[in-house]
Amino acid sequence: MKKSIITATAIAFVLFSCSTGKNTLQSFDNATITSNCTENYDCTFEAQKDKSLVIKTDDTGHNYFNVIDTPGKTVLKYSYKRITDPKIQDAGYVETITFEIDNSTKDLNLTGKDIQKTKMVLNIACFCKGKAGVRKIEEGTLTFKNNKLHIEIPELVEGQVTRVVDVNF
Repeated sequence: MKKSIITATAIAFVLFSCSTGKNTLQSFDNATITSNCTENYDCTFEAQKDKSLVIKTDDTGHNYFNVIDTPGKTVLKYSYKRITDPKIQDAGYVETITFEIDNSTKDLNLTGKDIQKTKMVLNIACFCKGKAGVRKIEEGTLTFKNNKLHIEIPELVEGQVTRVVDVNF
């Protein structure tokens, strides 16, 4: 099942074109992740059109999020996943950057605290004490221009692998 999920998200839908005077979200079959995806890792990128993020905090003070139906928004997700032996139950490690944008967005240039407009979060899923969980990304850089997406985020936890994401469409 893991391989089918990875395969299904390897080439994703995303971003933008101009049509009859309106910017609309289009699917691109040729999304290429140009970030450094090291050996023994699989990197994927996907878009969920007409969805948005709702970020919440539980009773223990930990963040979590839900993806809900919202016309006019798109949730974008980049994942960096360690390829492991499926026989080893607790060997998995995944870092996922998830954020939302308006479907009508053509270009983006967000720096510093402006990145918060996208509700960007980093989710680390692993069997590792103190590292796993969802963290809000409070500052960084997100640019989208000429069918190129570039994201830079600070180190939020020790040993975090994902700091720069580049995707061409």
